[in-house]
Amino acid sequence: MLDVTEGLKIAGAALGVIAFIWRVRDEVSTFLQIDVKASVDGEGNASVLTTVENKSSFRKYLKNAVLLVGPEAESPIDTFNQIATEYGYGPVGSTNEIAEVDLNSKLSTNDRVIIPLDFYYSENLAIGDECLTFRAIIPKAKLGSGKSYAVRFFLNPKRGYHRSTHDAFTMPSRS
Repeated sequence: MLDVTEGLKIAGAALGVIAFIWRVRDEVSTFLQIDVKASVDGEGNASVLTTVENKSSFRKYLKNAVLLVGPEAESPIDTFNQIATEYGYGPVGSTNEIAEVDLNSKLSTNDRVIIPLDFYYSENLAIGDECLTFRAIIPKAKLGSGKSYAVRFFLNPKRGYHRSTHDAFTMPSRS
């Protein structure tokens, strides 16, 4: 029969193992942190700074990353479908599908742009415990003067759920 001291040692060891497993699970399942910041300079040139940060010690692998720019009041699904169907992609029915579409180049129509960000998954084989940024230029010829736009950053990891974040900007009126 176990005495109290031996029982406490076993219980302590078991709790230590459980805490270790819980910590490893947290590290592996932690989502990447993403951010998007849109800006327009004095010349009316729009750009979007995207950030992907892995706060975990484990590498994360990505399948896809894409920027979607369109009228602020429009749903991202409508924005995507307006552009993509002209180029033979889509239509899509959800943002999950937007995050999965693998594009070879920038696509645009009036007031809408899709920009693949292969920097995150092609130039970087994995994202370690680091913070990566990429700035994309939005062709101002495709955007209307004095209009407001939504920009969405979609990130699709190889494991887990897609992530997205949003910012907005207004193009200055052209004289």
